[in-house]
Amino acid sequence: MKTIPSIFMALTLVMLPIFANIISIDDERKIEYNDPKEQVIIFLNGTSSAGKSSIAFKLQEHFKEPMLHVGCDHFSAMMHPKYFSNGLHADQGYSLIPETSKPMPAFSIHKGPVGYQLSYAMHRAMKSLADNGFDLVIDEVLFAEDDFLDYQNIFHDYRVYFIAVKPPLEVVEQREIERGDRVIGLARGLYDHVYMNKSYDMEIDSSKMTPDESATEIMEYIDAHPYPRGLQSN
Repeated sequence: MKTIPSIFMALTLVMLPIFANIISIDDERKIEYNDPKEQVIIFLNGTSSAGKSSIAFKLQEHFKEPMLHVGCDHFSAMMHPKYFSNGLHADQGYSLIPETSKPMPAFSIHKGPVGYQLSYAMHRAMKSLADNGFDLVIDEVLFAEDDFLDYQNIFHDYRVYFIAVKPPLEVVEQREIERGDRVIGLARGLYDHVYMNKSYDMEIDSSKMTPDESATEIMEYIDAHPYPRGLQSN
């Protein structure tokens, strides 16, 4: 009759190759997916109501590999409305500041301490998804310089296609009215801040193309340009 130690040793010898194979597979997967050069990050920057989300959805549809759509709206939706606009604690989150220098109603956004905290965490959550093997389409409104600089820092070794989604202001304002769930004047207030001092791989005028046509043009650009410029300032 075999002793308990000898039975344990026998089981160990039988199971060791299986465990080794599992570990080997896991290591291979990590090596395959964690190589930044093999992944794609499509970074869509544009003012409110520019059409970024619709284009992002079509990019996911066109892309061969699983691509995650992540954006500022997804993360801000996790917070209570009291931290936004004219809410009770908007000064801590994201408050609206009237742009008195503009002829029509226009608002810019001021970030409070909770807003900064959320932005910092959001950027790193996105990077974690990329670090774990996912291609991303990021949907952002880069109204604050510190956000842009932080993205530059955390994605500096990734293949990032930096794309401006920039329809004419009058088109964006009309969409803002038609959608009915936007702050009237936000698109106008953000328009100049969002696009300035940035150098893009390409620019999309979403008033001239459907979301599907825009996504197709972006995919064709990616196929023709395997090495993007990334997140660059002017």
